[in-house]
Amino acid sequence: MVKKYLQGLQEVYLDLAPEKDIRVLIFPEDKPKYKRRSDKVNYIPDDVLEQLFDNLSYLHEDVQPIIWISFKTGLRLSDTLRLNHDCLVKLNGKYKL
Repeated sequence: MVKKYLQGLQEVYLDLAPEKDIRVLIFPEDKPKYKRRSDKVNYIPDDVLEQLFDNLSYLHEDVQPIIWISFKTGLRLSDTLRLNHDCLVKLNGKYKL
């Protein structure tokens, strides 16, 4: 971010910009190290789920089944929204994905 800012200064405002080339001013150790995302599975805390289901009736009627399907299947909301209409199969009297 700082690098882009300084490059912009060199291109537009020469009197404010550093005289040296930006590549010489910013060293690799100056750049922040980002933590890698872990493969740990995240979950919604129980107290948040309790709040959600206590207030489910206040959500739009089209959203309520999506929440239930996600909760019952363990799918993420984005995965639930990608399901097709014909993804449910009835086996032995029970519906399966």
